[in-house]
Amino acid sequence: MRTDEEQIDDLKQWWKKYGGPVATGLAVGLALVLGSRAWMDYRENQRISASSEYEQLRGELAADNVDAARQRGAYLIDNYARTPYAALAAFGLAKMHVAHGDFTAALERLQWALDNAREPEVTHVARLRLARVMAAGGETAAALTLLDGAKQGEFVAAYEELRGDLYASSGDNERARAAYLRALDRLKGGPGADLVQIKLDDLGPGAQG
Repeated sequence: MRTDEEQIDDLKQWWKKYGGPVATGLAVGLALVLGSRAWMDYRENQRISASSEYEQLRGELAADNVDAARQRGAYLIDNYARTPYAALAAFGLAKMHVAHGDFTAALERLQWALDNAREPEVTHVARLRLARVMAAGGETAAALTLLDGAKQGEFVAAYEELRGDLYASSGDNERARAAYLRALDRLKGGPGADLVQIKLDDLGPGAQG
C-alpha cells in the first residue's frame, strides 16, 4: 500500500504535468458561466427598461402628444431594437402618423418592424399593416405584391381578407370575391368570419359561397 508521502508526490507530479491545462479549463468554464449570467441579467434589464419606455409611449400616443411620442418611440427603437417593444413602438408610431396624414413616416416605421421583427407573428402583423398603409397611399399594386411574396403560415385568413379588400377597392370584384371565399374557408365560421361575409355580400350578385 502506498504511503501518504508517495500519494502526495504522485499528486504533485500529476499537477506539474496537467495542472496548467486544468486550471485554464476551469478558468474558461467559470468565465463562460459568469458571462452567460451577465448576458442574461443584461437582457432582463433591457426588457424591463424597454417595457417602461413603452408604457410611457402608450400614454403619449393616447394623449396624441406627437412630439413626445415621436422622440420616445425613436429612442425605444434605436436603443431596444432586440426587444419585442421596439416593434410595438413602431406599430404605435405608424398608427399615429397615419392619423396625422404622414404616410411616408408610417411606411418607414412599418418597414422597420417588418425588417427587424424576431417573432413570426410580429412579422406578419407588420407586413399586413404595411400593405394597408401602402394601399391607403395609393400604392395598391405594390401592396398586393408585398402580400404575394409572403409565407402566410397561420395568417392565411388575414392575408386573404386583405387581398379581398385591396381588390375590392380597385374595382376588381371577381378577385375580391375569390379572396374573401378563401378567407372564409380558412376561418370556418370562427372569429372574423361574419365581417368577411359582410364584405363578400357587399360585392353584389355572385358573391355567395
